[in-house]
Amino acid sequence: VLVAGNHDYILERIGERNAQLLCKAFNVDCYLHTRNPPKDLHFKSGCKVTVWGSGVSAKAGVGGERAIKSGNVAFVYDMEAGESQFREETEHLDEGSADIIVTHGPPANALYGKSGRVLESISELVNFVKPTLFLCGHEHNPDNWKIEQKVVDMGGGTLGVNCACTGRWNQFCGMPFVVDIPARRTADPGPQGFCSVIRQACGCDGD
Repeated sequence: VLVAGNHDYILERIGERNAQLLCKAFNVDCYLHTRNPPKDLHFKSGCKVTVWGSGVSAKAGVGGERAIKSGNVAFVYDMEAGESQFREETEHLDEGSADIIVTHGPPANALYGKSGRVLESISELVNFVKPTLFLCGHEHNPDNWKIEQKVVDMGGGTLGVNCACTGRWNQFCGMPFVVDIPARRTADPGPQGFCSVIRQACGCDGD
């Protein structure tokens, strides 16, 4: 599963269709894009999770001229125009339509979302869809953060995680996050299937 970000200039320039073909050439079968519907991921265990994602992030004063001069503003929406644009592009998403939402940029007022660099509409989308898990990134130097900046309860049953893992110079920095969430079954995987283990660990009787 791949979600682009503001450094992925090539993916933005070649367009969604060609980006999907490029990803498949490197065995990445699921390229998440803002206008696409949620994607069902099926596992051999019989479990299924539905994921939707967008490479969007935001910054004040990002105009066409600046975008031409910099390769670091791919999928970046201007603060003023970006709110309505993102809302329009996500109108196809229904409440409960995704178990996991992934955006490159963080939401407002949480997960290191800074004033002047976030879209309120990302927070609105998460509150509306109510996924089990929300993931974002975009920020650098995660080792300098406190844990409460990285993982938050976003309300409505949604766990939010900023899983950024790059340093100041875009090098890998920090450890990856591993998050266990209850999974839905599409077939009976047997008593020792993954879903059974998850339900036992979480104390859940249903899906």
